[in-house]
Amino acid sequence: MRKSNDSHAEDRRSGDPNNGNANNGNGRSRLPEDLWLRRIMWLGVPLGVVSLALLWGAYFTGELWMMHSFIGLAGMTLATGLAYNIRLVVVMLRERNQQQRGTSK
Repeated sequence: MRKSNDSHAEDRRSGDPNNGNANNGNGRSRLPEDLWLRRIMWLGVPLGVVSLALLWGAYFTGELWMMHSFIGLAGMTLATGLAYNIRLVVVMLRERNQQQRGTSK
């Protein structure tokens, strides 16, 4: 069995929930825990899967209604992805500002 030199793997196996997950200055970042990010992801992933299924179905069967459905659903999926990215940036900036305020006191 090969011995790992990955110090981050040791951090992830330790009991401290902040090790390996927090922005602790080692260049690693994590996704923030946010209820709306989870909701948007919960909505967006199935939309993307159904959208791709419609695209492949339209390609292989030649059904026009599948292509029209794909176009509408792809637009909704794109809007969901943009909303997720905007929310992610807002939450990460808010978290960074809170950390800066906490260290400046």
